[in-house]
Amino acid sequence: MKDNILITVALKIEFQEEIPDNCELIYTGVGKVNAAYNLTRKLESMNKLPSYILNYGTAGSKDLKIGEIVDCTRFIQHDMYLKEFGLNPGQTAFEFDQYEQNEPPVILNFKSENKNPIKKNYICASGDKFVTKFEDNFLDIEKTYNEKISVIDMEAYALAKVSYLYKIPFISFKYITDNLNSTGVSDWEQHVRHGANQFRELLTKI
Repeated sequence: MKDNILITVALKIEFQEEIPDNCELIYTGVGKVNAAYNLTRKLESMNKLPSYILNYGTAGSKDLKIGEIVDCTRFIQHDMYLKEFGLNPGQTAFEFDQYEQNEPPVILNFKSENKNPIKKNYICASGDKFVTKFEDNFLDIEKTYNEKISVIDMEAYALAKVSYLYKIPFISFKYITDNLNSTGVSDWEQHVRHGANQFRELLTKI
């Protein structure tokens, strides 16, 4: 029996291709709130939870090439930045009080050998802003966790956290559309549609 796979994409402009019979596709909208809400709403409406959740979307990077599709299996919020409370970058305040003994880790770590043809296992930093500059919060994440932030988006962490709480395996494939510079928006607009075929080809290998 094939796995039942739920594919999440923020916008139709990013991906409107045909998908395999064992997959279902939802569009979540832009940003962490929309992503978390619409994924949760979808999971609550399903008679059976999916075997995997796959996210596809566009992302920016400071060192990866535009036009490259990469895999992300680790996720952090770059805009959860409460150092004034003595918290590490990405750490949510008072989360232990909410989840008691099951406090989610700051970096959500998923790894799927079966569903990941790329296997580079990048970390993706998500936040509700279009990033055009590698600011102090990114530098603090890299220093605190000894991680290199190569992929930056607006939804993956939220999707990963919902997946974590529902105990569903998760992986994100990101097509690099822009670098961290002043032309990032125009780069995204130019390249946003170009990764769809590459992701569709990845689905045939999963």
